[in-house]
Amino acid sequence: NLKSLSQHKHWGCGCFYPPLPLKSLLFEHFKDVDIPAARKIAQAEGRAEGLAEGKKEGEERFARLTQFLLRDNRMDDLIKTFTDLEYRKCLYGEYQL
Repeated sequence: NLKSLSQHKHWGCGCFYPPLPLKSLLFEHFKDVDIPAARKIAQAEGRAEGLAEGKKEGEERFARLTQFLLRDNRMDDLIKTFTDLEYRKCLYGEYQL
């Protein structure tokens, strides 16, 4: 009953403090959850999402650089960007990418 649950306050501060039967029910429901393992899974999922997003952004950045180099007819520079990371970074700076 939500109405009866809303009447349970902790030391009058307005914070919800569940009655003991509800605490027992919650504990029973989550007692088999391995919190450190769940945290590791969540971190791994977040890391995978971040890597995928970073990869996409990197590919888009390189595509924009390629477009600029083609537009400016800088074929030798474009070819060099495939193998020379430092030179590619320099060109990113030149084109403010």
